[in-house]
Amino acid sequence: MRAIFADWDPKLHKLLSLVDTCLKWKLQNSDPSALATWVHPHGTFCLLGDAAHATLPYLAQGAAISVEDGAVLGGLLGKIRGKNDISRVLALYEQLRRPRTSAVVIGSTNQRNVFHMRDGPAQEERDRIMLTQNPPEAGHPNQWADPVMQEYLFGYDADEEVDKAWNILMKQQPRL
Repeated sequence: MRAIFADWDPKLHKLLSLVDTCLKWKLQNSDPSALATWVHPHGTFCLLGDAAHATLPYLAQGAAISVEDGAVLGGLLGKIRGKNDISRVLALYEQLRRPRTSAVVIGSTNQRNVFHMRDGPAQEERDRIMLTQNPPEAGHPNQWADPVMQEYLFGYDADEEVDKAWNILMKQQPRL
């Protein structure tokens, strides 16, 4: 690592001299369909965050969707009335979260492909759209600029989703 940065600022050399070891940290995403379920067969615990849906950083949403997981799971667990409700609530948590987290994981992977496109006609068309489409429209190559994706990412309300799902569940199964 020191050799790579040999021609850089002496201040960086000083910082690097303090490093004894350096490990590569591979960026990782998950296949949304790889896990059959996030909930243990006994319904006693579940996965959330990167354990359930690791994502690449190209939408910068990994931490956000993990916090959303916690908010939805906490909101649902806050509504249970007893131990027997836990397995159904965990299943409901997965049912609510899986489609959204899968969309973010897939969207982030797609964004990587857009940002790291090889030079050529597709890259030139991407660049043309990114330079000329003002304001950006739905389907814009840069999902950060896409107004539909912006609303999807930033308009999510975990509390509202929990309340809506809980009300539906209570109508279907009033004695959970």
